Amino acid sequence: VASGEVEGWVHNQFSMDEHNEYFRVATTKELVSPRERPRLQNNLYVLNERLEIIGRAEGLAPEETIYAARFIGDRAYMVTYEPRRGDPLFVIDLSDPYAPTVLGELKIPGFSSYLNPYDDNTLIGFGEEAPVERDLGGGARMIAPGALKMALFDVSDVAHPREKFKETLGGPGTRSEVLNNHKALLFDKGLGVMAFPVTVVDELTNEGPRQSFVGALVYDIGSPDRFKLKGRLTHI
Repeated sequence: VASGEVEGWVHNQFSMDEHNEYFRVATTKELVSPRERPRLQNNLYVLNERLEIIGRAEGLAPEETIYAARFIGDRAYMVTYEPRRGDPLFVIDLSDPYAPTVLGELKIPGFSSYLNPYDDNTLIGFGEEAPVERDLGGGARMIAPGALKMALFDVSDVAHPREKFKETLGGPGTRSEVLNNHKALLFDKGLGVMAFPVTVVDELTNEGPRQSFVGALVYDIGSPDRFKLKGRLTHI
């Protein structure tokens, strides 16, 4: 019936969305020049029913990559990341599909790789703190992944999004399947419960990660201001 194309590649299914007969997509593109090293930029496009581009916002967060995106109604939320710069969260207005507009951005350490809406003005981000540098001895050093991070973002003031609070789980190397697979998250606002699996690493040693917990964490999400840990379900 129709076909179209946009510049770049998509991060995952949440980088694409259909709303009011418009298709919206966020991409990362590599710019290649024979005289310069490759450069990155991020773009957002709006396409009509014939898959023709009618609106665009290009050149967002140069030299960074999209780590998470979420379209909710007339807004788009995009997280880009580059280790030396931190985690910008962009709020983009799509009420006029012909003129996508960046309303605000928030820069904090680390990044979110999955965004889950809590309500119209609050997002939950799952990701990592900023990477940490470890001394391996003998002059050798390595960059280790940061600890698992869960954050609440308040986007009620679209020009000034803010991080309401964050919780860091374990130490560097702590991981959850929810970072790569949104189906690993149980989120039931009606019951006020959120749960997800996690492998908590207390310390990274030369012999490997020292794990203190493998299982599911269950949170009370009755308040949009802070989550309270209800319990742990161990898999050990």
